[in-house]
Amino acid sequence: AFDVLQLHRISLWIATGNEYSLKIPAKLGLRFEGTALRGLFLGSDWQDTHIFAMTSEEWKTRKEDLRKQFAA
Repeated sequence: AFDVLQLHRISLWIATGNEYSLKIPAKLGLRFEGTALRGLFLGSDWQDTHIFAMTSEEWKTRKEDLRKQFAA
């Protein structure tokens, strides 16, 4: 996303009850930013949502370690 699309920031919004998806941000090196109460409309209800993010500056300092982690 950062190298190819030249994005400055990426974020993931994950419903607080989605246990499996909540494991993804740590594996990707994203930091926890907070919880948006009723922040995402899923199905027929508003869900509380955890927000995780990374900026291009953070990517530059972590990308080699993350690439090695996923290459293994």
